Amino acid sequence: MSNAFNDPAHAKLLKIWREMEVPGFVKEAQSVDEQDFSSVTVDHFADPANRLYPVNTKSNAWLSREHFSRDKSKLEKNAAEIIGKRIKKAAAFWGLDEPIRVREESGQPTIHHITIDGDHDKTKQVIDITGHYKSAAEQFVANRPSYSYDACRSFARQMLEAPADVKEPLEVETEEALCKMANYGSCMPDTARNAVFMRMCLVRKKDPEAFGQLTKVAKVITGMEGLMNIDVLHKVARLIDAVDRTHGLHVRYGRDINPPEQELFHFTEKRASAVRDEAVVLDDGTILNRLELLSMRDRVDEYFEKIAGEVSYEDDNQMIEALTKLHASEVPTLLNFLEA
Repeated sequence: MSNAFNDPAHAKLLKIWREMEVPGFVKEAQSVDEQDFSSVTVDHFADPANRLYPVNTKSNAWLSREHFSRDKSKLEKNAAEIIGKRIKKAAAFWGLDEPIRVREESGQPTIHHITIDGDHDKTKQVIDITGHYKSAAEQFVANRPSYSYDACRSFARQMLEAPADVKEPLEVETEEALCKMANYGSCMPDTARNAVFMRMCLVRKKDPEAFGQLTKVAKVITGMEGLMNIDVLHKVARLIDAVDRTHGLHVRYGRDINPPEQELFHFTEKRASAVRDEAVVLDDGTILNRLELLSMRDRVDEYFEKIAGEVSYEDDNQMIEALTKLHASEVPTLLNFLEA
């Protein structure tokens, strides 16, 4: 999910849809999530330093103007003025009409509660996140050792699935933590086995029964290949959680022990998307980071000038495309230029 509009949860986008008269060219344009903003050159953002508010298309310019109008009060005055001028210039370039509001924002936050099972007496715990979605998420993540794995899973899933008008933008670390708690991720068998082995070492002498259960799980995991099944990881996480809480290991979370979801679901869907967007795969299988390649454009230019005889590309996207078209036999020479 892109954060080019400073709206990762799309909460502001939905408000714009409700409150504004949305032009047809915006409704018919490629959706925000379908666009690859990493390929948009920095000069096509109204806030180039942070790669925010893209104005590369008429639709994006319209959306950036609406998002910025809701963000500018939170920005430093000089920065807001500069960004505002760039958006105004882009609006004139694309011939955007003045925005038309069809519904006023109520100003009252949507009332929303999250209910999770109590850890010990199985009573329901109600958490009111009305008007403070972000702070509620941050506080819960900070107090992770106080909650069981099941309680965390319940809380995180309800938070991530909360209505759009309840949500607020979260810090990357907080959103990642919620995704892991919600089981929206996976890991390789070695990672899961290591998490089990650590508990085996810690309880071997004082809890033979738990040690035996963990040993059986470790053996099953050893025979697995590829990313692990989510349902299997869920069962492993519940076992680890039970062992941790029985022996007081959960109080060490964040120090020398990680909570089960931190390791078992560490490769989240969000992280996978980021890796995919940043990776450039060459013909011989070499994987390079897109941003690092763009920062070394002078060396790439030098490679094509001296080896190919010309620089046939004009922008960053064309440069990346030219690199991916190199034959496997040409990659070692390219790498030598990049490492020079």
